[in-house]
Amino acid sequence: MECLNEVDVTEVGKYYIKSEISKNLDYNSLDYIDTYNKEKTKDCVCELSNKRNNEVYKRLYCEKYVWKKCKLNSNEIKLSHVNSKVNECLEKAEFKLNCLSQLMKYNENLRNEFCDYGKEIVHKTLIGIVECNGKVRIIDGIHRAVILFNRGKRKFCCYIGF
Repeated sequence: MECLNEVDVTEVGKYYIKSEISKNLDYNSLDYIDTYNKEKTKDCVCELSNKRNNEVYKRLYCEKYVWKKCKLNSNEIKLSHVNSKVNECLEKAEFKLNCLSQLMKYNENLRNEFCDYGKEIVHKTLIGIVECNGKVRIIDGIHRAVILFNRGKRKFCCYIGF
């Protein structure tokens, strides 16, 4: 893991908002989000993460985390919130050869969830937290990470909560 710089949680929040909005809408520019102040960003992250029932808001706005932008190798990443079989699969060496085919062995229903439709992935930075074993557990960007890995990407940018 190579840490590039410390970042303010508001920067991470704005990035999360952009990545979520861009999934559902065809906006050419999301620059207006850069004008959000700290409170508006926090409210928007809360709204987006609670609707999706994920832990992004809870982790971002927990006072104990210091956020840094880092570069990670794929073996430093732990995906989460997909299912336990996926996490088991990640620990196996053959997963690194072709993660999507490995996922299919464990759960046929994951085929559509992790399907690569070939469209450009603009928001490639992940959001994660460091666990006690030193791995970075991804809390946002799991699907993008799997698709990018299958496209050959082995290094990832990530906002990490330490």
